[in-house]
Amino acid sequence: MANFFVPGLPREEAEKAYQRFPRPQYPSVHPTARLYSIAFRQDGFDCTATVGEEMTGWPDRHGPVLGIIESTQQILVYTVRSEVRGDLLHVGANNMAARKYFDDFPKD
Repeated sequence: MANFFVPGLPREEAEKAYQRFPRPQYPSVHPTARLYSIAFRQDGFDCTATVGEEMTGWPDRHGPVLGIIESTQQILVYTVRSEVRGDLLHVGANNMAARKYFDDFPKD
């Protein structure tokens, strides 16, 4: 897997960028864990969102995934398109089929 990063940023800037990503209004599932990749089914599509890569299975192009924020009710996928246009992909927590955490920010 991988250690935490935000594509295109050095480690110290990646941390600042991650803290600025929008957060769901629901409580965090694991306050210290950070998602690296999720597999999910939404609107009839089987998708995968992995930090640093374009989402697979999703019909629209969003650019590389910059961050994935998890809460008890939903997961927000923050992409290059989110940065430019402000639109985030909201994934219901019950739609998530699998998840992987960054090696240096594992689920406790």
